[in-house]
Amino acid sequence: MKIEMVRIEDVKAYENNPRINEKAIEAVTASLKEFGLRQPIVVDKDGVIIVGHTRYKAAQKLGLEKVPVHVAQDLTDAQIKAYRIADNQTATLAEWNYELLPIELKDLQSMDFNLELLGFDSDQLAKILDPGITEGLTDPDDVPEAPAEPITKPGDLWLLGEHRLLCGDSTNRDYVAYLMKGDKAGLIFCDPPYNVNYGISKNPRHKIRSIENDSMSTDEWSIFCHKMYEIFKEFNTGDIYMWGASGPEGMRMRLWLVEMGCHWSATIIWKKQQLVLSPAKYQRMYEPCFFGWFDKSSFGDDRTQTEVWEINRPLNSKLHPTMKPVELCIKGITNSSVPGTIVFDGFLGSGSTLIACEQTGRKCFGVEIDPAYCDVIKNRWEQFTGKKAQRVVNETYLAENLSKENFTSGIEPNNAKTLAEARVVEDVK
Repeated sequence: MKIEMVRIEDVKAYENNPRINEKAIEAVTASLKEFGLRQPIVVDKDGVIIVGHTRYKAAQKLGLEKVPVHVAQDLTDAQIKAYRIADNQTATLAEWNYELLPIELKDLQSMDFNLELLGFDSDQLAKILDPGITEGLTDPDDVPEAPAEPITKPGDLWLLGEHRLLCGDSTNRDYVAYLMKGDKAGLIFCDPPYNVNYGISKNPRHKIRSIENDSMSTDEWSIFCHKMYEIFKEFNTGDIYMWGASGPEGMRMRLWLVEMGCHWSATIIWKKQQLVLSPAKYQRMYEPCFFGWFDKSSFGDDRTQTEVWEINRPLNSKLHPTMKPVELCIKGITNSSVPGTIVFDGFLGSGSTLIACEQTGRKCFGVEIDPAYCDVIKNRWEQFTGKKAQRVVNETYLAENLSKENFTSGIEPNNAKTLAEARVVEDVK
């Protein structure tokens, strides 16, 4: 086969090329820049491209003066037309071996090669390299006791590996902005208060503790929810999973969210293995979850799942009355995100969302208003991973930016240090 270098202006694109290749030009341009143009453009005797339109456009973009060309002088007009189509169509018949491909990609990673030069986007790479669900040192649903005197104080920010935990009010924009530090979540998975007065006591020594903001008037509840949804809109770009009550309060929650412009795609039903006794005439053994998004869904490719999720309720969930099993969190999180995604949970409770993120390679950025529950989350993560959490103390931010009325850190402005002096203090038990 004869290949010759030809001036790029002497090569002509085929006007009726049926293959749309605009999305591939950037990737091919990056490939040519890294590896060079090592496959010839095939043209007819008049210099019109038969195969290689994307390489041609990428070469133009790189400003190449000459390109390698093979003139297919022996093909008939019918063969030329057929070759244009067959060259593109036959390429679509090949498939990746997803057992071997991750091995090759990991080898390239170990060589510090930029994997995005291969034509995969970051989400595709994350899915291919996804290690699956990793196990910890304890059962994922094991939850430590809540301390009588928590070491966490309002305003504390805990760093748990790649996860973040802020003790504060997740409906206050200042707190969430401090937590996110310029980042945005790609998914929200949360279990807000249901406003049905769950729990029986605020005493941390009791097994079942009450939930903050769980007994409000309708007007107070509306204000609370709308502030929460403003946070959803500003700090998230993907799907929203929001658990709620099945009665009127839950319906209000969901309708208010729709009124603010959120698309309500489905109602997930968590079917439990046993009912929870209550004074109701009919005993419920399910909980509903709003699933939707504001601008764009982050849901993956699987269209075989149903709205009913049959997952056993943790038998050790007496500490937090609406505690979700980690398996439940993992299902939503893996359906709507890829490894490395930031998952926001403004009501972390006992920390199931964070453990699910730890197991699936996501980053949980969460808020919990109750210091005792913050201790539970921190201790739960430390026991599960065997690692040590760190507490961030940022006196300037807490003193100057966060409202004392709602965020009592005990730090006075005259004791504030500069932002540069914000320090990380490792917790000592």
